[in-house]
Amino acid sequence: MRHAIDEWATRLAEAAVPDEAELAADVADAYIAGGRDRDELFRSSASVPGGFDPGAMMVAFPFVLSAVVASGQLLRWLLDSGVASLPSLVRDVIELRDRRRGNTGRPDEGDASPARSEHAELSRTFDTIVAELADSGMEPERGELIAGRVLRALLDDPRGTRTFLDTVDPVAEP
Repeated sequence: MRHAIDEWATRLAEAAVPDEAELAADVADAYIAGGRDRDELFRSSASVPGGFDPGAMMVAFPFVLSAVVASGQLLRWLLDSGVASLPSLVRDVIELRDRRRGNTGRPDEGDASPARSEHAELSRTFDTIVAELADSGMEPERGELIAGRVLRALLDDPRGTRTFLDTVDPVAEP
């Protein structure tokens, strides 16, 4: 199972924060181990996650993993609903980011349709990931960009996403 999680983490990092993909498996292993190993991933410095500070190394991927876990119940619901198999919703991830910026020409759908419910949950998941990244100190625009990439990668690999969530938080129910 560890090999599967390492591969999933590498694919997620390649999609979300490509510069950190080489260390993604080690970061995921430390995150899963918890305790001191996980704490070291979030060591404080004056740098901004995903930013540039020549005096300190601060990476974004541990915060991405934390955001995935924070949105775990929503992700489980999305995966269980089969939304990950709908190609149009992958496109919606990008539209969510645009909508937050007010740049969409797409009309709102009615609240009563099942697709709207799935879209609402997708939006809530996106917002949760963005909020988690913002809480880490990441700049909002960069956080939205990474959140869109993360969500798309998670939905593209439902089996890997489920395996990671079940390993990190096995008692959570959708």
